[in-house]
Amino acid sequence: MNTQNAEFLREFLAMNIEGEHAMTHSFLSEIKDGLLTLRLADGLPTLATELHHALASGPWFLGVVRRGHAEWSENRMVPFEGSKRSLVDACLGHAEVTRNLLRSFSTDELIAQVIFNNERFPAVYMADWYVVHLVHHRAMASSVLLTHGLKSPRFYGAVPV
Repeated sequence: MNTQNAEFLREFLAMNIEGEHAMTHSFLSEIKDGLLTLRLADGLPTLATELHHALASGPWFLGVVRRGHAEWSENRMVPFEGSKRSLVDACLGHAEVTRNLLRSFSTDELIAQVIFNNERFPAVYMADWYVVHLVHHRAMASSVLLTHGLKSPRFYGAVPV
């Protein structure tokens, strides 16, 4: 990985993250307040917890860049208790922190090797890992709605089932 590739990837992944954040915010805005406590099954996270965790994980994933390795215990899913407005505000705040953190890295930080899932990667790849994680949790949130016989808000231009 050279500095030019790292800068290109940062810009490309920053645009991906912005798009995924916008889709997640749109998804959240379409969900009725009373549905945020639904779960896929007993003992699993609520819809609100899934969506909050998705966005709250951005600073953790990008924090790996500065730590050089993943500290999994720091990214546990914490139950989200609160109103839809407080969830939206928290998610927007996490998105802003993630955006600013990605922009703050020097080129040397982006090309440095980090350890994640027992493999070494250029640090800039952590932004891509975050995108995958965000999409995963948004899909889980969609599954919660579908399991309860509700329509899932659209994303990626798909027609809801």
